[in-house]
Amino acid sequence: MRIVGERGGQQKNTISSINLTSGGGWIIPARRLGALIAQHELSTYVPNACESSCVLPFIGGKKRILNTKAS
Repeated sequence: MRIVGERGGQQKNTISSINLTSGGGWIIPARRLGALIAQHELSTYVPNACESSCVLPFIGGKKRILNTKAS
């Protein structure tokens, strides 16, 4: 994850995006993560691989970015 954000020249501890890389996993935790990402309106980014259940957190993103070389 990457922590970003500024207010009045001071960094604030907010998370606005999450990088996802996974070969898959359990469906229920992936659904919960996707709901949490959507609830907090995070953006999602896949730099290289997001397979199987990883897609669920990815589609929860407010803004979704998929690297052209990602699988």
